[in-house]
Order: sequence, then C-alpha cells, then structure tokens
Amino acid sequence: MRNPLPPGIWGWPATALVLLVTAAPQLFFQLTAPDALAVNQATTVAQVVVASLCAASAVVVYFQYRVSRLQVLAWTSLGMAIYGTESIGVAMIQLSGSGEILQPVWTLMLNLDIAIAVAVAAYLSRSRTCRVDPLATGTLIGLTVAFLHSLIDTTSPAPPEWLPAVGIGALTIALWTFSAATLVRSTSPVHPWVTHRIGVGFVALATGRVAGLVDVPGATATALVLTNLGGILVVCGSLAGLRLEIQRHEEWLESLGSQLARLEEDQMDQRSRLHEITNTVAGIACASNLIRSSDDLSEQYRSRLEEMLDRESARLARILAGTADEGAAPGAPDGTLDGSDSADQGGRTATAVDLDTLIRPLVSAQQALGREIRWKPSGVSATGDADAITEALNILLDNSRKHAPGATTTVLAREVAGSTEVVVSDDGPGIAPEIGERSFTWGERGPSSKGQGIGLNVARTRVERCGGSLEVAPAEVGATFVVRLLGGSDTGPDRVRGTNGRASRGTRGELDQLTDLPELALHQAGTFEEAS
Repeated sequence: MRNPLPPGIWGWPATALVLLVTAAPQLFFQLTAPDALAVNQATTVAQVVVASLCAASAVVVYFQYRVSRLQVLAWTSLGMAIYGTESIGVAMIQLSGSGEILQPVWTLMLNLDIAIAVAVAAYLSRSRTCRVDPLATGTLIGLTVAFLHSLIDTTSPAPPEWLPAVGIGALTIALWTFSAATLVRSTSPVHPWVTHRIGVGFVALATGRVAGLVDVPGATATALVLTNLGGILVVCGSLAGLRLEIQRHEEWLESLGSQLARLEEDQMDQRSRLHEITNTVAGIACASNLIRSSDDLSEQYRSRLEEMLDRESARLARILAGTADEGAAPGAPDGTLDGSDSADQGGRTATAVDLDTLIRPLVSAQQALGREIRWKPSGVSATGDADAITEALNILLDNSRKHAPGATTTVLAREVAGSTEVVVSDDGPGIAPEIGERSFTWGERGPSSKGQGIGLNVARTRVERCGGSLEVAPAEVGATFVVRLLGGSDTGPDRVRGTNGRASRGTRGELDQLTDLPELALHQAGTFEEAS
C-alpha cells in the first residue's frame, strides 16, 4: 500500500469487527423471519443497516471536522449525512410496504438530485468554506428528500417512457464517482487511506442503490453485495480517520505540554538568575558604598572589599552572559586549581576549587551588609563548577540574612571520608517545622517568609549539578544546611575533618571552636580584620 496508516491506527481485527457489526443484524433478520427473506427484502434490510452506519459515520466525520476545522471534512460530513438520512427514510418506506419501490424511475431521479447536491458540495470543498453546520444541514436535506420519496412513491403518476432508468442510474453513479475523485485528490491533511476508502465506499453504495432500482438480471444480488461492501469501506475509513485525528490531537497536546514545560523551565531559570543577580548586586553595592564613604577603613579590609568586588563583579558578568551555569565561560572563574579537570554530572568541566577563595568574598559581602559571620580559612578544596558552588553558598548566606536578621552565621568547611562538606548554620529562629524538607521545593516558603521560595531550590540544583547534595540538618538552635561536594586536591595543611561519610551538620564543638580560631570580626563601621 502506497500510504499505509501509522502503526496501531487500524488493522484487520478492526475491519473484522466492522464486518461483524454490519452482518450481524442482517443475519438476525434472516434467521428470525417467518419465511426466508427474498433477495430484494434482504437488500432492503442491508440498506437500513448500512444507512444507519453511514449516518453514524457522518457524526464521526463531523466530530473530526469540529476538532481539526478542515473544510474537506465539513463538506464530507454534509454529503454523508444527506445520504445516510435519506437512505434510512427510503429503506423504511420499503419495509413498511411491499418491500419494493413502486416508482423506481422517480426514485432514481431523486437519487440523481442527491448526487448532484453531493457533487456540488465536493466541488465547493476545494475552495469554499462551509458556512452552515454540516451535520444539521445534511440531516435536514436527507429528511426532506426521504419525505419527497414517500410522496412520489405513493401519489405520483407513472413516469414517461422516454425517461431511461439505466441512463439516470449511470449519470448518478458518474456524479458520485466525481465526488469521490474530488475527495481522493484533495490536498487536505486527511490521510489518503481514509479518503480512498470513503470515496470508493460511496461509489459502491451509489452503484448498489442504482442496481436495486433498475430491471437488470442479477441487479438485486449485486445491490446486496455492493451495499454491504460500501458500508464497510465507509465505516472503516471514518473510524480510522477519527483515530488518526485523536492521535494527532494527543501528539499536539504532548508537544504543547513539552513547550509549556520548556517555557516553565526557562522562566524558572530566569527567575533563579534574577534571584542570584539581586543577591550579588546587593553585596557589591554595599561594599562599594563602604569603600566610597568610609575613611577609616584599614588597608587590609579595603583590600578584601576590593577583592570581593572584583570576584563578584566577574561572577555577575558571567551570570548576565548566561555562562555561570555552563562551566565553559571564557576565562575560568577564580578559585580553580590547575591540573584537576573532570566532567561533572551536568556535562560541564568540573575543576578542583579552593573553597577559601570562593567563601572569602561571600563573607566580605555579607559583612559589608552589617552581618556577623564566623569563618576560618580551612585550606579545603572540592571538585565542581566554581560559579555553581559560589551561587549555592551565597544563597544560603543570604537566606540567613533575610530570615534570621541579627543572628550570627557560621561557615565551616571540612573533609569527610574523601568528600568535602560546607556547613552553613545560624542561631536564628530556624525553619518552620511544617516546612522542613519542603523548603527545597520551588515556590515553597514559610508562613512568615516574604521571599519567593526559590532560593533553596536553586541552591540544591546548583550543588546537584556539581555531583553533590544539599540537605537541611537537625539543629537545636537556628537552621543548619550541609553542602556535600566531591573531594578535591589538597590545598593546605589545616583541615577540619569529619568522622563519617554522611552529609551531616557540623558538631556544636566544631562550630564553637571557630570562636577561638582566627576569625573575621566586625568593625563598628563595617570594617573587619583577620585576627591572629
């Protein structure tokens, strides 16, 4: 077959089911009739069954039209509704009488009128829009023609002898053939498998109708066969077209869902970038303002602020350029260690990064905002993307500033069984019990929070892209977050080592030790010095 249907749309089992539905009522009437039905009566029963199936097929095609808005389907459903409704009426007239049409020539003339109407509809389908409801209009026309059939068959005089029944029938078949050819040759998106079967089916139906009305040997048996064959073809084509339309609609919905998901992902990415940009700019602005407005800054503190401005400005530029998450930006981020490149889980280039180099400017930025941060350089390194790790830690520090104002925040970096952990804790109110782990869900926030609920989600995403994890650890006071990263190469002798391989919060003893270690103490005017 030149244009096979996609797999799963139609097959022989479905065709067999249509054949069974078509033949079963006819066999029932044949077996339950007092006497064996004559061939002409069997043909009438077949016409009732097939006409009903054609009317149902008109509804199926009409549904396809309402979904797809294809004009060829509108005109096709119009023609099918005319034929199905009119055929039901004619067949019922036959069953209510002797089983024969009393005025076959006049009936052929009405069939010719229907063929002309369908041919006009087929011609208009190539360029015109159907401006009426095709199903309702076709049904109304079919009922009108059926009513005319009943009048003509009972009240009309005999037709003149010069009206050739065979010629009228041949012209009727020719017009139906024209309509079918127009449908088959249409350039619409309707699958050829569907249009071929509907077109050929209606030619067979029209031929069977004509054969039942002309006085030709063997015509009645031919009408019985063609009526059933045409009905099966029309029903198969209509149902296959419906399944195709449903499949296309499902694919469209799936594509639309994918596009919406991509748009939502892009929106989340843009909001996360904006979130980080806002946090970074706040620190840069405060540090810049301190450098400009304070005359009593020590050289060491001024140098640290300037270093923070340089590093954070460079990172901000990479965020704005959309490269902070890609790990392949021109100019490697500061804090990387040479000779230790690898691939992280996100497909970017992961490097061994000196955590002191990453944390120091973040601490400086937070202290420039007037916060008390306890941190001691540890000489610990980790493997990952420097900008992603920096962004995650910056979010944790900024969350502490926003949700625990006035609290002291402690930052502790250490090695744990070949991995590296960074513990960020504060002595503020902590995370609301009803939130807990859900605090990492996009848009989730506590009842008293005024934030957007995206910071922790972004932080966890950044850490996970580096092959690490971010967890909230149990804490008696405040909130404690643990960032666990892949271990890096040694960068110094001073380490704060953990006791197991699990991501855990820093013990209270480890955190308290920072008060006795060299730390960064706040200057009254916002300056700080590294104590010895």
